[in-house]
Amino acid sequence: MKQSSILLILFGMQLLSAQEPTISIKTISKDIELHILPQWHNLDEDEERCVQFGGAWIEAGVITLRKKTREPINMTHLILRWQGPELEHLVGSLYQRKPDKDFMPIEQNLICDSNWQQSSQKLIFKFLQPLSLDALTELRLVLTVPSDMEEKLKSGALKVEADYLPDQIKEMLQNQSAVLTFNERVKVHALS
Repeated sequence: MKQSSILLILFGMQLLSAQEPTISIKTISKDIELHILPQWHNLDEDEERCVQFGGAWIEAGVITLRKKTREPINMTHLILRWQGPELEHLVGSLYQRKPDKDFMPIEQNLICDSNWQQSSQKLIFKFLQPLSLDALTELRLVLTVPSDMEEKLKSGALKVEADYLPDQIKEMLQNQSAVLTFNERVKVHALS
């Protein structure tokens, strides 16, 4: 089994709109590095569009993958399991930020929209086409958050599930967790 370790980095920086400290998680293995940074940035504060889309459009996290091997690594799915108060529904979209460009949540950057599995509390992203990881691949999670759901989301976390991930990432997650949390009081336990 490959050695892997986890480094928890606590940032005292301020978020753009939530004004709360964040927790950043960095997980490293021989072939790949996974870095998860929570955000809480409202992408569109227009009330009419919030009503039209069913809630605020929140950039909720940045998932950065640094490939350290020349071997191809392809992703076809990303599954995030909700850990917190039960949610009836959650809507998300996954985008890829192009290198040297600002993030834009537009169709040409869309990887896929999610499906919510209420019984297992999973947000499932089945990619429209396999995503071949570059030396640096940055994914952006955007959630549609109704006003009555914001506090629930800020009291829990989304855990990256190893199911359907490439073997290099799956191995890294066997003995440790990769969690996206919006609340620094949520305990993140990591095994290494």
